[in-house]
Amino acid sequence: MAKSPLPQGHSLEKWRKRNLYYYHYLERFYVTLVQPQKDVLEIGSGLGYLLKAVNPATGLGVEIDAAQAAYARQRFPELDFRADDGETCDFSRKFDYILLENTVNYLDNIEKLFNNLESACKPSTRLILTFHNPLWNGVLKLATKIRQRRPVPSLNWLSLPDVENLLYLVGFEVIKKGKTLLFPKSLPGLSRLINRFLAPLPLLNKLCLIHYVIARKRLREATPQRHPQPRTCSVIVPARNEAENIEACVQRMPRLGSATEIIFVEGHSTDGTWEEIQRVAAVYGEAYDIKICQQSGVGKGDAVRQGFDMASGDILMILDADLTVRPEDLVYFYEAVTSGVCEFANGCRLIYPVS
Repeated sequence: MAKSPLPQGHSLEKWRKRNLYYYHYLERFYVTLVQPQKDVLEIGSGLGYLLKAVNPATGLGVEIDAAQAAYARQRFPELDFRADDGETCDFSRKFDYILLENTVNYLDNIEKLFNNLESACKPSTRLILTFHNPLWNGVLKLATKIRQRRPVPSLNWLSLPDVENLLYLVGFEVIKKGKTLLFPKSLPGLSRLINRFLAPLPLLNKLCLIHYVIARKRLREATPQRHPQPRTCSVIVPARNEAENIEACVQRMPRLGSATEIIFVEGHSTDGTWEEIQRVAAVYGEAYDIKICQQSGVGKGDAVRQGFDMASGDILMILDADLTVRPEDLVYFYEAVTSGVCEFANGCRLIYPVS
């Protein structure tokens, strides 16, 4: 479920007025990309101003915060606003445009939302996303402290390649991308000069606040298979001084494909990790296919290679025993490989806030 931005409801109006240049700039930007009188869906529609600005024939705004959705319905009664979670919402129809204005910065599971949006897409649908440049993290935090920006929860900080990869995983292709808005505050004459003439320059463009991506569904002949045949999986768990995490690793391990084996490779621990691995293997051995060994060499790389030598699965995965990557998330790696999207999947821990 997505995190709800704070504060709620009509109190956001004061923050909008305080940064009206920024919001008007975003609205004008979307207007240049969205043809009027089309069917438009906006995820994270907030108070409804952007959906109104693009002049849709029919407009549906999905907003997880019920107070904001109610306020938008009252202010723009000609549009439809629904209090719902875009990650699980049933859209029941298809749209010409789907807008996500800074929405991905607040999501708990971006890939889940993109997967859900596929059901709302026609072959010609355009998915338009804007999100903040990670280089602005410090500036925006300072703006919040001096009350020039509304308080927000912990954000996801994504680069353009991060978003491209997530879109590709679920069957979208990027047709245009870029950066815009170098100076988000209003200074008469100066703001327009900076944003129109200086922001597009090669070096300065990298510093722009807003990243944008326009995507569409990949053509059918180029789309990886959506219902692949099940395959077996081996999860290698190198473990050194991680006794407290061994049992949780097994308990939280998803069932991947037609069979999943867990291979613990213990690396000369001093906290009883090897004894805990033996205990867990004995307790859970009937419910899970568990293999164990003590590392003959040294280093994580050596442990992983030793685990690979023991593996029998079609797909090999590595899960650190400290569980800084959640075992539950291995399903996304499995799906990426078995769908044909990639042959090798490498995760990143630098997008979502640390929990």
